[in-house]
Amino acid sequence: MENKPIAIDNMLEELEKFSEKDLKYSDGHILGSMCTEPHLFAKEVFINFLNSNLGDPGLFKGTYEIEKTVIKSLGSLLSLEKSMWKYCYRWNRS
Repeated sequence: MENKPIAIDNMLEELEKFSEKDLKYSDGHILGSMCTEPHLFAKEVFINFLNSNLGDPGLFKGTYEIEKTVIKSLGSLLSLEKSMWKYCYRWNRS
Protein backbone atom coordinates (compact mmCIF):
# COMPACT_ATOMS: atom_id res chain seq x y z
CA MET A 1 0.00 0.00 0.00
CA GLU A 2 1.31 3.43 -0.90
CA ASN A 3 1.59 6.07 1.79
CA LYS A 4 0.94 8.88 -0.66
CA PRO A 5 -2.55 10.34 -1.05
CA ILE A 6 -4.46 9.39 -4.16
CA ALA A 7 -5.65 12.21 -6.41
CA ILE A 8 -9.41 12.71 -6.41
CA ASP A 9 -9.63 12.20 -10.18
CA ASN A 10 -7.77 8.89 -9.88
CA MET A 11 -9.99 7.75 -7.02
CA LEU A 12 -13.16 8.62 -8.94
CA GLU A 13 -11.82 6.79 -12.00
CA GLU A 14 -11.09 3.71 -9.87
CA LEU A 15 -14.55 3.80 -8.29
CA GLU A 16 -16.15 4.16 -11.74
CA LYS A 17 -14.48 0.89 -12.78
CA PHE A 18 -16.24 -0.87 -9.93
CA SER A 19 -19.54 0.86 -10.69
CA GLU A 20 -19.37 -0.27 -14.32
CA LYS A 21 -19.63 -3.88 -13.12
CA ASP A 22 -23.04 -3.20 -11.55
CA LEU A 23 -26.33 -3.55 -13.37
CA LYS A 24 -28.27 -0.30 -13.66
CA TYR A 25 -31.97 0.11 -12.97
CA SER A 26 -32.29 2.39 -15.97
CA ASP A 27 -31.07 -0.39 -18.31
CA GLY A 28 -34.20 -2.41 -17.55
CA HIS A 29 -32.23 -5.56 -16.66
CA ILE A 30 -33.13 -5.58 -12.96
CA LEU A 31 -36.49 -7.26 -12.47
CA GLY A 32 -38.02 -8.33 -9.19
CA SER A 33 -35.47 -6.49 -7.07
CA MET A 34 -36.40 -5.29 -3.58
CA CYS A 35 -35.06 -1.86 -4.56
CA THR A 36 -35.58 0.61 -7.35
CA GLU A 37 -33.72 3.62 -8.61
CA PRO A 38 -34.21 6.49 -6.15
CA HIS A 39 -36.70 9.14 -7.19
CA LEU A 40 -35.13 12.49 -8.17
CA PHE A 41 -36.94 14.25 -5.31
CA ALA A 42 -35.63 11.66 -2.82
CA LYS A 43 -32.09 12.25 -4.08
CA GLU A 44 -32.49 16.00 -3.61
CA VAL A 45 -33.80 15.59 -0.06
CA PHE A 46 -31.01 13.16 0.76
CA ILE A 47 -28.39 15.66 -0.42
CA ASN A 48 -30.01 18.46 1.59
CA PHE A 49 -29.76 16.42 4.81
CA LEU A 50 -26.42 14.74 4.12
CA ASN A 51 -24.70 16.71 6.89
CA SER A 52 -27.39 16.05 9.49
CA ASN A 53 -26.73 13.56 12.26
CA LEU A 54 -29.73 11.96 13.96
CA GLY A 55 -27.35 10.67 16.61
CA ASP A 56 -27.19 14.21 17.99
CA PRO A 57 -30.72 15.62 18.16
CA GLY A 58 -29.56 18.57 20.25
CA LEU A 59 -27.56 19.97 17.35
CA PHE A 60 -29.90 18.93 14.55
CA LYS A 61 -33.26 19.95 15.99
CA GLY A 62 -35.04 20.30 12.64
CA THR A 63 -33.97 16.83 11.50
CA TYR A 64 -34.99 15.42 14.88
CA GLU A 65 -38.41 17.04 14.48
CA ILE A 66 -38.79 15.35 11.09
CA GLU A 67 -37.79 12.01 12.64
CA LYS A 68 -40.46 12.34 15.34
CA THR A 69 -43.09 13.27 12.75
CA VAL A 70 -42.23 10.28 10.56
CA ILE A 71 -42.23 7.84 13.50
CA LYS A 72 -45.57 9.20 14.68
CA SER A 73 -47.02 8.89 11.15
CA LEU A 74 -45.78 5.30 10.81
CA GLY A 75 -47.16 4.47 14.23
CA SER A 76 -50.52 5.90 13.25
CA LEU A 77 -50.49 3.95 10.00
CA LEU A 78 -49.87 0.76 12.00
CA SER A 79 -52.34 1.73 14.76
CA LEU A 80 -49.51 2.01 17.30
CA GLU A 81 -50.03 5.59 18.44
CA LYS A 82 -49.97 4.82 22.17
CA SER A 83 -47.86 1.72 22.57
CA MET A 84 -44.89 2.59 20.37
CA TRP A 85 -43.53 5.52 22.38
CA LYS A 86 -42.03 3.36 25.11
CA TYR A 87 -39.76 1.80 22.49
CA CYS A 88 -38.32 5.10 21.29
CA TYR A 89 -35.27 5.50 23.54
CA ARG A 90 -34.35 8.96 22.33
CA TRP A 91 -37.89 10.24 22.86
CA ASN A 92 -37.94 9.04 26.43
CA ARG A 93 -34.88 11.22 27.12
CA SER A 94 -36.30 14.45 25.70
